Amino acid sequence: MKWIRSQIENLLIAIGFLTKLPIPKSLKFSEKKMGAGLVYAPFIGLLIGTFLVVVNLISKGYFPSYIVSTIVLVSYIYLTGGLHIDGLGDLGDGIFSGKKGLAFYNIMKDSRLGTGGFLTVLFVLFFDYLLLINNLNWKVLLFFPVAGRLGMLLGSVIGNYPDNYEGLGKIFIQERTWKNSWIVLLLTLIIFVIFFSWKGFLIYLILALFTYVLIKRWHKNLYGITGDMLGAIVEYNQLTYLFMAYLLFK
Repeated sequence: MKWIRSQIENLLIAIGFLTKLPIPKSLKFSEKKMGAGLVYAPFIGLLIGTFLVVVNLISKGYFPSYIVSTIVLVSYIYLTGGLHIDGLGDLGDGIFSGKKGLAFYNIMKDSRLGTGGFLTVLFVLFFDYLLLINNLNWKVLLFFPVAGRLGMLLGSVIGNYPDNYEGLGKIFIQERTWKNSWIVLLLTLIIFVIFFSWKGFLIYLILALFTYVLIKRWHKNLYGITGDMLGAIVEYNQLTYLFMAYLLFK
């Protein structure tokens, strides 16, 4: 019972960090609990996806698909507080700078958004919008945030935090291992297969491979991953998922 109560608390703290949904104020916050709660990221994605499905059902009765797509995307950004888009922009600034190592991370840490970050966010959201217009299926919307948070969990398991660098993402990446994450990863795969059959397995596999390649490439060039990079993986994986959904279901 104590373990169950602890897991529920970790989950609620993670929900409070990854979304703008209200959580009980009586919860005792700690970075360790927040890091432990990251294991439930794909399930939190299902929660966000359910919200998007409801938004879609309500708005499509009044507006054409291009406006519904905008409403859904804006609702997603609002519910998540733009948290992962911020990481995407920071990574874009780092990549466009052409620097490596500590200089790259220092650019990402700069709170100002540069041209590289702006263009990266613009292109990703633009393609999200275009693909959503043509695929506002409720199942696709439900798993849109799951795909991103699957990448976040896998990325934190595969990746290592860079030496001599401090940031909020450190507790996430150091806390996650295959041993304490495999059950959720397996359950996520099962849920994909239940909803999409063999196509769900294919989507899961491609998302996992895409995340693996990204992490390994960043490790080779930058010697580790940060919380901003996990946020970018969320957005990259969601866009990859929408491309696959378009090809498989449209």
